[in-house]
Amino acid sequence: MSTISELFDAEKAKLGKTSETKPVDETAETTSTENSGKIPEKTKEELKTEKAVETEKEFEQAAESETVTESEPKQEEKEKLSEEEELDAIFSNDEDEIEDEILAKNDDENAKERTKTKWQIRRENIAKIEEQLARENNNVEITERLIEQGVQSIIYNKQIIKARIDGIEKSRHGYFANCTLRTRLGTIPVKIADSNLIENIEEKALANFNRIVNKNERSDVNAAQKEKLIQRWKIKRLNELIGAYIEFIAVGYVDGSVIGDRIAAMQERRKAFVPTRYKRLPEMRVGSRGVARIIRNKSTFIEVEFSGYEVRMTPYQISLLAINMNEYTVGKRFEAIVSDISDDFSKISLIGAAGHSSSCEQLYNQYRVGTIVIAEVVGYRELQKKKFAFILRLPNGCRGYAYDDINTLRRRPRVGDEIKVKIKNVTESRVFRAIKCELTPFATVSNSRSRNGLF
Repeated sequence: MSTISELFDAEKAKLGKTSETKPVDETAETTSTENSGKIPEKTKEELKTEKAVETEKEFEQAAESETVTESEPKQEEKEKLSEEEELDAIFSNDEDEIEDEILAKNDDENAKERTKTKWQIRRENIAKIEEQLARENNNVEITERLIEQGVQSIIYNKQIIKARIDGIEKSRHGYFANCTLRTRLGTIPVKIADSNLIENIEEKALANFNRIVNKNERSDVNAAQKEKLIQRWKIKRLNELIGAYIEFIAVGYVDGSVIGDRIAAMQERRKAFVPTRYKRLPEMRVGSRGVARIIRNKSTFIEVEFSGYEVRMTPYQISLLAINMNEYTVGKRFEAIVSDISDDFSKISLIGAAGHSSSCEQLYNQYRVGTIVIAEVVGYRELQKKKFAFILRLPNGCRGYAYDDINTLRRRPRVGDEIKVKIKNVTESRVFRAIKCELTPFATVSNSRSRNGLF
């Protein structure tokens, strides 16, 4: 028993030393006291494991201390390098700024011009973007604002605009023409009063009334009938302008519609014919060419607008050749030449440019006096009672005319009939150029199948 107690005391002393580094579980002590026979083997194994754990911890602490000592000089080196790099960057930036300042001082003028052009391009791009937004998004408020701004600038600058007459309406203040002005943002309605549409319309209506009264020999016309006749003539005259393209100056913008003045635009255009102090030779003179717009069509003449003037043109003035007046409808355009200007610049005369060329002039030299040709009737006019003047188109397109009494004809030739005529002579007038013919009663042709001859 003595040997067992000695061993127990030695093991207990060793366990007391190890308890300073690691506490011992109470359960282990109780088990050791209960099982006293097996204590030496277990205590040896536990001591070995505890010693291995302690040595491992010592190695780990030593390694951590070494890594800390090695990382401290590396961090110091990194901090030194970053400070040097920052100083290099600062000094390099200062040098670049100094160089930029020197270059900017040398190129001040070029820089100012570039900035101006840049801002101008930006403004133009902004305007284009606004227009695109108005078109793509269909934003009514933006389009209305842009249209109003555009109209206000047109009114301020007194710009001459071209529009088409679509119809005539009546209001409390009288008759007015409805036009459409086409822009990139859409169509804008335009209204032009009759007093601002036709020059001296009241005087022309009164002259027409007096002509009707004198023709019918009626003096007992009351005020109501007079007013009725005048209003009827105005409506007829305004309806003849439907479809024509006219020029006007915008004078106002009311309820989304532009108020126009055609007479003001015509007066502005006429200034091109008048010589001034600075322009002794005006822009428009005899021989000048321009575009004539047809604003009225009748069976015997057409009325055109040319640089602010309303000019009547007969078929002789339009072309040297025979033409069909029905082809010259309202709204069409053709090139014209100024042939005459009055002394007070109140009236001008025009001739067609295409119909008075040298090639048309040469066609009249193809026929000789006495030759018989087949001509087409393109029109006729009653000169006196039962006496007519027939307008003819010869095979090469030249104009011809012939007089005859209806008593000698079986029936009167109609437009489109073909008749045989004999060439009598050729007029020398360049404006009223035509071939005088006489009807041949011995040989006639007609387009009508039921009738073989006209005589």
